[in-house]
Amino acid sequence: MRYLRCAWTAFQFECMGFTRSREQHFTIVQAVPTAILFAYIASISDRPVAQAYIYFGALFLLAWANTIFRVGWQLSGELYGGTLDLSIVSRAPTFAIVFGRAAAIAILGVAAGVLGIAVVVLFTGRMPPADSVPLLAVSLALGIVALLAMSVVMSPVALLVDARAGFFNGLIPLLFFFSAFIFPASRLPDAIEFIPKLLPTSWAMEAVVGSAQGASTSSVIEDWAGAIGLSVLLFVIAKLGIDVIERRIRVNGTLGRS
Repeated sequence: MRYLRCAWTAFQFECMGFTRSREQHFTIVQAVPTAILFAYIASISDRPVAQAYIYFGALFLLAWANTIFRVGWQLSGELYGGTLDLSIVSRAPTFAIVFGRAAAIAILGVAAGVLGIAVVVLFTGRMPPADSVPLLAVSLALGIVALLAMSVVMSPVALLVDARAGFFNGLIPLLFFFSAFIFPASRLPDAIEFIPKLLPTSWAMEAVVGSAQGASTSSVIEDWAGAIGLSVLLFVIAKLGIDVIERRIRVNGTLGRS
């Protein structure tokens, strides 16, 4: 319960920052140009599978762009800002704080993604494909959870690699590519086709497209299982990574950088 209370408080705190910051509102509006590009692609393609990837790929691409970098740099930003010290010495679990704030940031990212879909619908005059609305709704929810898990695990990773921008900024586009938001993972060369299967976002996207295109329920549930299992694994890795950071700082007696 303590973890939930701390995560909820961090979530509320981050949401309050959104309502007071015009910059955050502009972040959502920035989704429009990218969405217009997706709308143009959708207008010239009649293939059902392509339509599914265009609509829902736009959602996850925009949510990804507005979430993973901000969450990934969260702990590093606190370290350089001098506030990580307070988080470490407080009684609140650091993982709960990171998770709560990341959830709020993810919601902002999803808002940008929903705006993107709205723009595509407005320009094309066509609604997103949805053969099974209940399956699609669950698949989209699991996609958001998978995106949140990917984002949360990046936060301790960025700090443990000493916040090297070159490493982190190079890793994020690769993870996006292998998440298969805009094309089927089966289109990848055989030698690297296994990589998307290591990411929960890829499984979630397969479930989304399958739900939209009328795939069998058993196939969609199999994709759900992959997304859930890998998301849980990433949350565990994130928790362990944050524990390592706290332990190193407390043992070394270094709560900041000179």
